Amino acid sequence: MAKVKISIDRESGRSLTDQIVDELRAAVRFGRWKAGDRLPTREELMAMCGVSRNVVKAAVRRLVAEGLVVTRPRLGCIVTRPSRRPIRGVVLHVDAGSHGMPYWNVVFSESFRRALSAERIDCHDVVLFYDDHDKLNSFDRGRLERELVKRPDVALVTANQTRRAGIQRILDAYDVPYVMACPAAPGRHPQMLWSGLCGECVGMDAFVADCVRSGIRSVMWLASCAKSDFNPCELLKKSGIAVEHLFLCRKPDGNAFGLKQFIELGRDRMLARMKRGCLCDLLFVADDHLALGAIPALIEGGVRIPEDLKLVTQYNKGFGLVLTKSLARIECDPAATAAEFARGVAEWTKTERFPELSLPPYVYARGDTFPVPKG
Repeated sequence: MAKVKISIDRESGRSLTDQIVDELRAAVRFGRWKAGDRLPTREELMAMCGVSRNVVKAAVRRLVAEGLVVTRPRLGCIVTRPSRRPIRGVVLHVDAGSHGMPYWNVVFSESFRRALSAERIDCHDVVLFYDDHDKLNSFDRGRLERELVKRPDVALVTANQTRRAGIQRILDAYDVPYVMACPAAPGRHPQMLWSGLCGECVGMDAFVADCVRSGIRSVMWLASCAKSDFNPCELLKKSGIAVEHLFLCRKPDGNAFGLKQFIELGRDRMLARMKRGCLCDLLFVADDHLALGAIPALIEGGVRIPEDLKLVTQYNKGFGLVLTKSLARIECDPAATAAEFARGVAEWTKTERFPELSLPPYVYARGDTFPVPKG
């Protein structure tokens, strides 16, 4: 039987029993103890952990209740065969969007890896690149399959919602449990443990309040379509602020736009709107891709930001500085989001139960493109 070191943190807010259970459970599920191995005796565990007999007895009872060990007269506690294949301590992060949101994904990936490393879990990354035009949803599935044949314990998928279905079909086919950091595609997905988005937006009220404080009388909302996760229009109208809608046209085939198309259409829409006359006091752009096209068009047309036009955008994912000013934006903290996903994945590797996540909300971050009066 392999020697297993049990680490106890007496400064932690968690009970000694919980910590011992976690350590012993991980040793079984990560394969450091195999089926048929005998756990250290109660006396040995007491000496290893520096705890009382009652604490050790409570920890062993928990492991027996979970079916990981059985007690045998004169033999002690014996490791049973886990209910699924032994956990190897390897997680796969499937990144299907880093070329579209580099800053957010880099911070997320690094934070996710560090959080898992603290739990002694390895994290591998596979990045899937898509064609932004004719084959928006096609990708090199061989790249993903080469990672899946290595049998990771679980996969975390961060993907654009238009790209999730193909990835899910492959993960289901390879019998790899996975977590979706976006709503699941329609259909039956037997290997999916959890799916969802980051928390709701708690920043719209603050944004509208800043509009009122700043004397904003009219806002232009530039979006790809009338539907949006975070639509400020109703709140603005209730505050007596006029709203002008500026939407892109959907593609004839009904598919979503690619990154380059978003930028080009954002620029074209803004140039066409500027030809029609006076702009609003503030431009709220529902997508950074659109902002990348709209902002150069405004600058090309001689519009100064924020002197002539205030600007707020969503999801500042780090495309590089378009302006010499920081962007006011609606955003979600990638490091905090990654830490919460890592917590869920780590708990699943220990218990085979994926917890409910408490993902951080989207918030309103002030920036130089929408200066707000003090006081």
